[in-house]
Amino acid sequence: MRITHKMIQDDVRKTAEILKNREIEIPSSWQCMRGGLAIMLSMMLWQAFIALPYLSNDKTDVYESIGFSTLLGFFIFLSVSSLTAKYLSLPKEVRVEGIVMALYKSRAKIFATVWLITNISTGIFIKLFIIKRLS
Repeated sequence: MRITHKMIQDDVRKTAEILKNREIEIPSSWQCMRGGLAIMLSMMLWQAFIALPYLSNDKTDVYESIGFSTLLGFFIFLSVSSLTAKYLSLPKEVRVEGIVMALYKSRAKIFATVWLITNISTGIFIKLFIIKRLS
């Protein structure tokens, strides 16, 4: 579906009217944080899955890689939580029917899928080919 400038203007106008007539919803902290928290924990656990079996070498590299992944996960946690809070504060009508919101949701799904596939395939490649050669 091709989105035109007029469609976006109409959608923004409709969103502005909805926001004038309704109050902004305040989502709970848990609703905002659960997606980001899941990403942060999955990054830490995935790195642990890749690196922890090779602790017999007594290297601090394993702990540093897990710590670095956790730090990156924390930054992602903050940004995802912030974006989720902004998204959930919009009225449900805007989230469900808005053309711009549908575009954002489809882009977010594509980026999340690419990120997930890249991380899993890279981790499996490293576990199978690189770490086994080092041990």
